[in-house]
Amino acid sequence: MVSTDSVWTPHRVRQSLVAWATLVRLPNLGTAPPDVIAGCAIGLAVGQGVSLPTLVGASFASICLYGAGTVLNDYADAAVDAIERPKRPIPSGEISGRMALAGGLTLLCGGIIGGYLSGGPQSGIVAIILATLIVLYDGLWKGSVLGWVTMGACRGMNVLLGVSLAVNPLNAPPWAIGYAIAIALYIGAITRLAEGETGAPNSRAALLVAYTALLTTVVPFWLLIEEPTTIGALGVGYGLLGCFGYWIGPVLYRTYTDPTPATVGPTVGVCLQGLVLLNGAVAGAIVPSLGIIAGGCFMATVRMAKTFKMS
Repeated sequence: MVSTDSVWTPHRVRQSLVAWATLVRLPNLGTAPPDVIAGCAIGLAVGQGVSLPTLVGASFASICLYGAGTVLNDYADAAVDAIERPKRPIPSGEISGRMALAGGLTLLCGGIIGGYLSGGPQSGIVAIILATLIVLYDGLWKGSVLGWVTMGACRGMNVLLGVSLAVNPLNAPPWAIGYAIAIALYIGAITRLAEGETGAPNSRAALLVAYTALLTTVVPFWLLIEEPTTIGALGVGYGLLGCFGYWIGPVLYRTYTDPTPATVGPTVGVCLQGLVLLNGAVAGAIVPSLGIIAGGCFMATVRMAKTFKMS
């Protein structure tokens, strides 16, 4: 008699898919392409044109790299999660540690290859640097100041992956690099805040996220004020920038006044979603259609977050 545990019934297939979606934090994947879209728009402002297939390929590479980071993160944290988060896919036994490691490394390689195929050698190099930072964070530096910096650098490199599609990042103007750095600081601050889910309450972490969020708005405001723009660009840029402030402001204030795990977890997710709006504002200020696409990613992320947790 064949054991039902070894049979891939529709129910078991669904369980497996849900487990993998939880492991890669499915809603978060939608926050990765807008980094590339914003970077690509920046590159278009100072470099050569980029075809739609190239942008799609780089966005797919970005999703692979992000997914690799979350899977390898859970693989590295399996022992801790067995105590603090026993329902996560690996400690619960839904996905084995070996399978998670294989999946994470596969996604990592897919992201590197995708980066190279979409943007050539310079995009491939950016993808390799990003993959290296992911491994260093997950394997060595998580939970430290260096870890916060590394996580932020991953997002900054994701923006530069988009820039590299149109121009060598080494030749990009200072304001373009400045935006990538501002994004890195913002995500680094969110990473610090996320530790409040299991650590001691820290209202200053929420304040730091607010300060870095303000810093990230410098480039989009500058683009909308100084650069030649159309009515469409002004509408999309200012509209998404306003949505960014409206989306993250109230939850950051609530977390600042009540920095408990119950408020920190949702705030981390909201701030990550807000990054999509910010990137959309930058992209929209240069190419309105790209800003609208980023807005679509925001809607998809918010919708998926109703089913799967972002943190």
